Amino acid sequence: MIGAPPHRPAPPAPRTLLDALAGQLRPGGGRGIRLLDDRGRASYCAYSELLVEAAAAGRALDRAGLRRGDRLLILLPTCRTLVTTLLGCLGRGILPCPVDPGPGWSRWEDGPPEALAAARRLAVRGIVVAARRVASLARLHEPGDPLVLPAEGLRSAPAIGSEEPRLAVGPADPAMLLDAAPGEPGEPVLLTHGGLVAHLTAVGRALRVSEREVLCTLGRLDGWLGLVDGLLLGLFCGFDQVLLSREWADGQPGRWLDALAAFRCTLVLAEESAYGLAAHRLPAEALEPARDLSSLRRAIAVSRTVRPGTLQAFSRRFREQGLPPDLFLPAYGLAAAAGIFTLGRPGAAPLADRFDRRSLAPGGFVHTAGAADSRGRLMLSSGEPLPGQELGIFDPQGRRRGEGVVGRICGRGRAFAPAAEPEGWHDTGDLGFVMEGELFVVGRRGEELDLGGLRYEPAELEAIATEVPGIRGRGAAAFALGGETGSQPVLVVAPDGKTGRQQRGLLADRLGRRVGRTIGVRPQVVLVPGALLPAVRRGQVHREEVRARLFAEPAPGDGEGAQSPPALPGEPGRGSEGG
Repeated sequence: MIGAPPHRPAPPAPRTLLDALAGQLRPGGGRGIRLLDDRGRASYCAYSELLVEAAAAGRALDRAGLRRGDRLLILLPTCRTLVTTLLGCLGRGILPCPVDPGPGWSRWEDGPPEALAAARRLAVRGIVVAARRVASLARLHEPGDPLVLPAEGLRSAPAIGSEEPRLAVGPADPAMLLDAAPGEPGEPVLLTHGGLVAHLTAVGRALRVSEREVLCTLGRLDGWLGLVDGLLLGLFCGFDQVLLSREWADGQPGRWLDALAAFRCTLVLAEESAYGLAAHRLPAEALEPARDLSSLRRAIAVSRTVRPGTLQAFSRRFREQGLPPDLFLPAYGLAAAAGIFTLGRPGAAPLADRFDRRSLAPGGFVHTAGAADSRGRLMLSSGEPLPGQELGIFDPQGRRRGEGVVGRICGRGRAFAPAAEPEGWHDTGDLGFVMEGELFVVGRRGEELDLGGLRYEPAELEAIATEVPGIRGRGAAAFALGGETGSQPVLVVAPDGKTGRQQRGLLADRLGRRVGRTIGVRPQVVLVPGALLPAVRRGQVHREEVRARLFAEPAPGDGEGAQSPPALPGEPGRGSEGG
């Protein structure tokens, strides 16, 4: 055809994360990150600027003595310096291990001991913190402890000589380390360049993204939700993105909705609880008529068990603000898979049904609840595995089970970190089943509440608490006390700052009655100060830690009840009793 442009072959597929980022972090690329910090202050950084600042951070780390293969603990909240330090580590072959200090460290009371404990456990070579924190760490520093580097010193290391050579890495080389948050159990996960490329490619294809997307992420940059499927996905695919501090976003649910409208976001990635807080906690007067959410194309809701009611409530609440229908994609993810493992299919409604709770026990063949079964559990699928990933359901003996049978959820694939289990399978620690090729997550193994032979998940009780005004957002933990028989459900909640002393007893009673109507057994409701309820980390409530802090269960045969937990001033130690 005369006048047709010459054919240009497609660029080769990237083999490593550095290959992919080299194409996106180019001068004049025209894309970038808009970042809202923990005070809501907005700043914009073009990807080309990130390239320059990341190179400076890499040089500063090199001059501080860090070398390829060393581990670096980055103790910074969501901020520009955190992003450039992460990228600077990648360019030098240093393994970044980001940990968000979180709101509990803002006063820096327990920060230095926890920071050094994490650094020693992870065998890091250095720690990056804000300059004002360096002196606090130095007072506890012992011989052999890691270097302590002020973040401000990583911004302006000048280049010396000619352009620096690009680091040579292969797909099997390690790229970064994802650790549990401070005080959280679990082994760190080492993510490779090849695994990250495989994962990000699969997510981009599953979401059918283009360079015109604007992604908004509500997730800290120390876990896969914010770091991999948020920051790195935007960089990898080359579209604009908005990063929000979750502390700032959680302060008022309307804030992140305003950001979606202001920056015309097309994709939003958040934990299911964020949608629930916006649906149930945003005051009617905060429903701004001018807030236009019509630009949204996809909303990914991440949770172990995504509840249909949350997504329905959010859709109803914001329909008049232009929220498109059929927006949500449920997702289930884990660090070993580098992030999202299963995802709802765009353009198709996720599978949903009501199941008989008795059939949800391990090894059981699930069946739907009858019309007269008022206790049936309404469940939503978490979608199907991403391309290149494989999902398997196994029994305790390691035998793979077919569709409709409850068992251990396991996964494997190119994106997964190396596994110690046979044939490369990763045991997620969760129970679930497959139906029509899609995953239904029943819950965490060992955390279920057996109430009269009916299986309830702690998250079901916690979700009710988030819908009750007066309870702090994400401020609930549910578990059972007692032995295998006669267990008592307990719901520990932290009232928000607006709930006075005289209102707390009424709040506990109202919450106990509401939960009782749902599960048929009224739980023991315990109100505690927020400081005694460990923060939710990575979207998961650490219930065993809450139980250990608040209750001392007697040894078998003592014949005594659980020790009463500390109560709020003016309240009885056990809050609202069950019965």
